[in-house]
Amino acid sequence: MKLGKFACAIAAALVMSASFGLAACGGNNSGDTCNHVDQNGDNICDLCGDPFTPGEQGGEEHVHSYSYRYDDKEHWQKCLCGDEKAGSREAHVDENGNKMCDVCGYYMEEGHIHEWEWKYDEGDYHWQECVKDQVVNQDSRGLHCDDDKNGKCDVCGAPVAVEDQGGGDEEDDPPATPGDNGTITVHYHNMNGWTSVNAYSWDKAKVTKYLGEWSGKPATNDGANWWSITYQVPAGQSAKDLWIIFNNAGAGGGSKTQTGDINLTGKVYGGQSWISKDEQPYPTQKAALEAENGVSGPHEHSYSTAWESDQNTHWHPSICEHTGLKKEEAEHSFENGSYVCSVCGYIKGHPHVAGEWVNNASSHWKNCTLCGQKLPETEAAHSGVPCDICGYDVAVSGALKYQYDKATDSYFVIGYDNDEITSEVRIPAEYNHKSVTKITNKAFMGCEKIHSVIIPDSVTCIDIYSFCGCAYLTGVSLGGGVQEIGMAAFENCSALAEIVFPASLTKLGVSAFENTSITAFTVGKNLVEIGAFAFRTKKLDKVTFEVTSGWKVCNRPFSEESEDVDVSNTEKNALMFFYAKFQEDYPPTNAIIVKWAEDHDSDFLKFLANYTWIRG
Repeated sequence: MKLGKFACAIAAALVMSASFGLAACGGNNSGDTCNHVDQNGDNICDLCGDPFTPGEQGGEEHVHSYSYRYDDKEHWQKCLCGDEKAGSREAHVDENGNKMCDVCGYYMEEGHIHEWEWKYDEGDYHWQECVKDQVVNQDSRGLHCDDDKNGKCDVCGAPVAVEDQGGGDEEDDPPATPGDNGTITVHYHNMNGWTSVNAYSWDKAKVTKYLGEWSGKPATNDGANWWSITYQVPAGQSAKDLWIIFNNAGAGGGSKTQTGDINLTGKVYGGQSWISKDEQPYPTQKAALEAENGVSGPHEHSYSTAWESDQNTHWHPSICEHTGLKKEEAEHSFENGSYVCSVCGYIKGHPHVAGEWVNNASSHWKNCTLCGQKLPETEAAHSGVPCDICGYDVAVSGALKYQYDKATDSYFVIGYDNDEITSEVRIPAEYNHKSVTKITNKAFMGCEKIHSVIIPDSVTCIDIYSFCGCAYLTGVSLGGGVQEIGMAAFENCSALAEIVFPASLTKLGVSAFENTSITAFTVGKNLVEIGAFAFRTKKLDKVTFEVTSGWKVCNRPFSEESEDVDVSNTEKNALMFFYAKFQEDYPPTNAIIVKWAEDHDSDFLKFLANYTWIRG
């Protein structure tokens, strides 16, 4: 975190003779601690870097960091805050005769004048060294500052990253590379003996605090002194905008309470960054430990998990600072005559073979049957209704939506316009000069506006869930052409109390009229299959069979069948269709059925109620 003009002022003042006795903290300048100072209002002490709470200046203290100062006769120890360590003043000592103080390094040769030269590290600090004897001017140590934003430290001239001030192009900078879920994980090797670790992160403008207010959120103890924190990275976030501080959250353990401001510029690889005790980020844990232990081991490259390819081979490209490297490079694998590499998905050149038409609401196209690629030259907008080329058609006429079916050369009703639908729905026999033959899956499912529906003779199929959950549907008129009513087609139409089946009906699906209010129905002579639970409704009292012989109950796919079932008694039939009606939840009302239920085996009744009925 750059301290700006205040840091420069401190650095410049300390370069002056130590005899001036700078006391930047003010007040309590005795013992081993002094008061915090927060001149730039960032809630961080300008001298020691500890977190600082507004309103408590003078109440919190930091531990002194002493270094030697000297003049031509003696040396002493002094903190950056200006506090001189009591009893530290001593005369220079030169027991080996090299004319340098054995304690502080002062060059004692008579007439020697230091010629100072600025030095700096790869981080944020600079200092002065004598070009003659390499003595370090301890008073010169300080943070870089670049108030005029020219990319150079105003004190030592070291290159300093220019922060974006707005109004110009962004400087080139390696972007953060988050993990697959848009997060980064920062690992920190703590060698200060902290018993707990918090992480605090912010953006360059100090506006966004990714981990909350100071002191941030608890990091996870990963063992072996490693701690980690995982958090979201905003879309398009550059690594140069991410800063982080690890701190001991006031839990004690060691004299140091926090790291410095660690910038993650160019140091996030595949969502991971490893920070050694030198407070520098590294691409791997191995690299961080090598830097920490002074080991100059080999660089460990990082590679993308995605494949890159040319016409012959595929590979994983490097994503570390060493670009252009390849890992796991191999020739493409085309199995069983395929034109698509089974490893990386590369598609080799081949003559395309067009398949059937594929379409959406606006256009149609063909895909290659060999590689699955869309063939752009075949793509075009639909022509006509239905489309003259692919036959696709979804149209809205009034409240109803239609789709053309090429196989039957007819239209299906596929849905409705909720703003146009009325309480009475009349399905037309024709649309666009062609028959309407089917009401499709879930076409009117859950529509609470419908009270009645009239279906014409042209419709042969009412598909599964077509009117399921239409709670206010009270009347259904089935046309003379309906052959099949699918699974749950009218399930949970709780207001529906009456239904008359046409002679054309051959099949009723599972749960077709479950949970309705139907009290009676007639099984026509052509109806040969009734799905399980088709009429599981507590109000059912009578079921009449026009054909009473040859009925059995079975499980699907007809691997277990009963003997022929007597269906001559309409009240008994109602019991067999809905045995659960006579459990405690649904007390019986018909005395004849109650007596019949008492006289029959309950397991057999349950078998009848839960299985499919078939005839023939």
